[in-house]
Amino acid sequence: MLLTVLAGLASPALADTAEPLRADDVAAFLAEAGPLCALRPAADCIDSGWRFADRNGDDRLGLNEVNDVRDGVQRWFLSAREELPRQTSAGVAVGLLALQLVGVSSFHDSYDTDGDGQVTRGEALADVTLDRRPLPLLLQDRAAVDWPRFLERLGVGAAVIDGLLPEQPSPQ
Repeated sequence: MLLTVLAGLASPALADTAEPLRADDVAAFLAEAGPLCALRPAADCIDSGWRFADRNGDDRLGLNEVNDVRDGVQRWFLSAREELPRQTSAGVAVGLLALQLVGVSSFHDSYDTDGDGQVTRGEALADVTLDRRPLPLLLQDRAAVDWPRFLERLGVGAAVIDGLLPEQPSPQ
């Protein structure tokens, strides 16, 4: 999911002229980030994804950047889905569908807690407690991710992914 799940440009004027992400850009990023995210601490994976999405390097994500990443992922997915493992393809499709249902702007606004139009790393990680585990393992731990709050941010899109989340631990 994005994740992505998930910055503004150095100058607002640049936001409209930045080259859109191509499917090849996303494929190259995923080839690099995949092994890193599978093996390294979650913070390293988040840093890599943040650098990819933060097109102007100001360490914040503006709505234009989030839309650009979403569009790039869609272009990549449409060109690569036949070669992807079924589970990966389904996961990407579900994530894109959930984001489509809630809307990028609404999702972005739900993390922009100070209302400045930019999402900081701290705001983006509000629902996650990072530790030394790789991100895929961390996301399986319901104690490390505030899934109810994340689903609340997704609104109607939550219905798309709720059944895919890790099982709630049984009370002891």
